[in-house]
Amino acid sequence: MSQPAVFLMGMFAGQVWATLLWAVLFPLIK
Repeated sequence: MSQPAVFLMGMFAGQVWATLLWAVLFPLIK
C-alpha cells in the first residue's frame, strides 16, 4: 500500500470521527 493512500484514508477516518463526535456533543452543549 502506498503512503498517500494511507494518508488519505487517515484523513477520511478523522473527518468521519469528527462529524460523529460533533453530532453527539452539539445537543449536549446546547
